[in-house]
Amino acid sequence: MSKFTEIHIGTSTDDRFERKHKIISKYKESVSKEFDSLFKTDEEKAIANIALEVSSRLLFEYLKEEAEYGR
Repeated sequence: MSKFTEIHIGTSTDDRFERKHKIISKYKESVSKEFDSLFKTDEEKAIANIALEVSSRLLFEYLKEEAEYGR
C-alpha cells in the first residue's frame, strides 16, 4: 500500500479571500467614521454610505476574482 503526502505551497484561495475581505471591512469602517465630520446632513451621509458600499462590493469582487485566479 503506497502512501501519498499532500504538500500545499503558498496560501489557499480561501485564506487569500478571507484576508482581502478583512482589509475591505477595515477600510469601510475607517472611512465610515470620517463621514460624520465630512458630511453634515443625513442625506449626504446616506449617499456617501451608498457610494462606499458600492465601491467596496466592486473591490471585493475584483479581489475575489484575483484570489481565485492567483493573479
